[in-house]
Amino acid sequence: MSILQTDRTFKEPINKVTTFFMTAFHIGAIAAVFFFTWKALAVAIVLGLAVWRNPLLLRLAWCNVPRRPGFAVLITLGLTIGTVILSSAFTTGDTMSQSVRTVVAGVLGSADEVVFIPAAVQRSGRIRLGSGRPL
Repeated sequence: MSILQTDRTFKEPINKVTTFFMTAFHIGAIAAVFFFTWKALAVAIVLGLAVWRNPLLLRLAWCNVPRRPGFAVLITLGLTIGTVILSSAFTTGDTMSQSVRTVVAGVLGSADEVVFIPAAVQRSGRIRLGSGRPL
């Protein structure tokens, strides 16, 4: 009996949940190439070194997952939602700052700063502020 005759690959129905997650993970792996940063690599290396130096932390983290799977799912979802909220807040703040800068630069034109050379010293020995000529 050949292995092709006993193969059940195309005889079993397709599991839609598994297909969805496998597709999502593969798309995420392809997208990760375009979102690579050296900071993220440095954080991953530091975390890897921490786990390598002290594997007890990893064992403690994984020992509660089989005992309380619902609790582990809730913690994971809470951390994910917190990360999304913080990332969204920082992104929105940066976008608003850039929008304000763009509007101000459009209103003021190409000059951001005007430098004045002070006028000659008067008889009193003081320089009048703002009495110079622009560069």
